[in-house]
Amino acid sequence: MKVFLTSLIGGSYVEKGIRIPCPLFDENQFLVNLKKYWAENAKCLIISSSPDNTLINDSFLTIFKEAFSM
Repeated sequence: MKVFLTSLIGGSYVEKGIRIPCPLFDENQFLVNLKKYWAENAKCLIISSSPDNTLINDSFLTIFKEAFSM
């Protein structure tokens, strides 16, 4: 198992009050290492910093689904 700990992965920006998906950050070679160690059909767990805010969490889930495929 590989674990990546980070406080910000990118994946979105805000334009006119709307969050738009974009590629993940590659600072500190985060994206390079993620691709290097990502197994085909791997499962992923992203832990929210606001576990009680289901609306925000669900919106980020949708955004990250798009961002991870970019």
